[in-house]
Amino acid sequence: MILTKKTYDPEIFIRLVFIAFSLFCFCITGKGQDNIDSLKNLINQSRNDSVRAHIYNSISYDFYRINQDSSSYYANKALHIASENHIPYEKANAYYNIGRTYYFTHHYSLALQYLETALNIYKNIGSLFGEALMLNSIGIVYRNINITDKSRTYTTEAYHLFKKINNKKYIAITLSNLGRDYLSEKKYDKAEDLMRRSINVEGETDNNVLLMQYYISMGTIYKDGKKDYGQALGFYRKSMEYAEKANSPLDLSRAISKIGEVYIQTGDYDSALFYLDKAMSFYDQVKSKTILHRGYEFYIDYYVHLNDYKKAFEYSRLLMSLHDSIFTEETNTKLAEFEVMYETLKNEETIKHLNDQKQIQQLRLTILLVIIALVILIIVFLIKYYREKINISNQEKKELQNILELRDKELASTALNFAQNNELLARTTKKLIKQQQKSNTGEQEEIQNIIHELRSQVSNDSFHEFELRFLKVHNNFYDKLRADFPKLSPNDLKMCALLRLNLSSKDIANILHMSSASVNVTRSRIRKKMNLSKSINLVSFLMDY
Repeated sequence: MILTKKTYDPEIFIRLVFIAFSLFCFCITGKGQDNIDSLKNLINQSRNDSVRAHIYNSISYDFYRINQDSSSYYANKALHIASENHIPYEKANAYYNIGRTYYFTHHYSLALQYLETALNIYKNIGSLFGEALMLNSIGIVYRNINITDKSRTYTTEAYHLFKKINNKKYIAITLSNLGRDYLSEKKYDKAEDLMRRSINVEGETDNNVLLMQYYISMGTIYKDGKKDYGQALGFYRKSMEYAEKANSPLDLSRAISKIGEVYIQTGDYDSALFYLDKAMSFYDQVKSKTILHRGYEFYIDYYVHLNDYKKAFEYSRLLMSLHDSIFTEETNTKLAEFEVMYETLKNEETIKHLNDQKQIQQLRLTILLVIIALVILIIVFLIKYYREKINISNQEKKELQNILELRDKELASTALNFAQNNELLARTTKKLIKQQQKSNTGEQEEIQNIIHELRSQVSNDSFHEFELRFLKVHNNFYDKLRADFPKLSPNDLKMCALLRLNLSSKDIANILHMSSASVNVTRSRIRKKMNLSKSINLVSFLMDY
């Protein structure tokens, strides 16, 4: 039998052989690092671009719970090869791996950007598994920034796709993620039901990652929901076992810190400090800001319980500094991306210019040969030239629109950073006020001084700085609104700027230091001043300005 193109694809065959070989290596070694070393050796042995891109993606995948910098490095290697050689599946895999490393380093807006890009590629090539995987991953990111309604929407859609293709592993994982959505909303009974369903999916009773997530979630249900600290400790210790089996230092650190949190609640502060210090020790191994972020929050809680407000305040400042450094890194990364985009466009224009010069030379040679051919070629050239000019113009418009959308996302990220800092300060201040009521007169004065200093951390210039960045991107926004609606006050204009970025009422309330109810009242007042009918969406209306 002769194999036709429809029945045999060499690229797929090579990839299947590679996958089988890499799995064989993994089964022999039984260790993630040995598997990584085996994959690195295969890179030097392969000249097939598709296989090399796949190997780099596999190494990135194996690194993502061990070392995010290495994971990102190999994913970018895969992305370069896949982009240069038009290998869409591996290009999507690379975007997925890069997005996941940004998630683990708390760069959530960048994570969403890369995961959404991967999602679109998977949709275009018809990969239902890739599409479902991205929907699930995007849901996880939204859960970590406390937008649980979006998280549940994406995860539910992923769950139905995994059921459609009968992937039992990810059916179990999406059930577990839905349970964690309900857990973040403190709906403990619903969360427990979904977590138990996740580990009862046929064939998934020995999935280390799934069992690790199950036990850590069950520990939180029993700690926060049922106040059964003995059971909670048992669950957290089981999650430690499975984190070690999954070779995930990040999750192991998380389980250990949860044990420390239980000991804080039960008043065993010596044990609590031991486990919190042990959890933080993993930072030296993986250099993950996730560990620092979690550790600082627990140290704040620990020292507040000990009435050591000075130490609690020191860790609050460290946590705020960490938030700022994450935001700065994310901004610098975006600026670097803009610079690469600009240089790429310049190079493309240079290449096009050289191609035009080559065509002119060919036309001159043609003139010497045949006059009639010259006329025909001139006509063809002119048609092609104007078509390219139209295409270039459309492409430039599209690139400008993409840059504007990226800058809008950066503005939204800036605003969310202000909101998170303000919310963090409010949360810490609330804890101190609660503790102040239980303290003696001397301690009350000390706590009041710390509360005053915390409140002074909220910079009055924060919104002004955001406003300057906003007006650099949308420089006529305020002028157009004032011209069309002269009754709008300066505070109304600030509200309109935040609404244009599609921020939630909660985030706007944190940025402007008002309640969510006041935000809704202001929105209604703006609609009335603009004389908008109920059928018109205010956010969509403002996006047109």
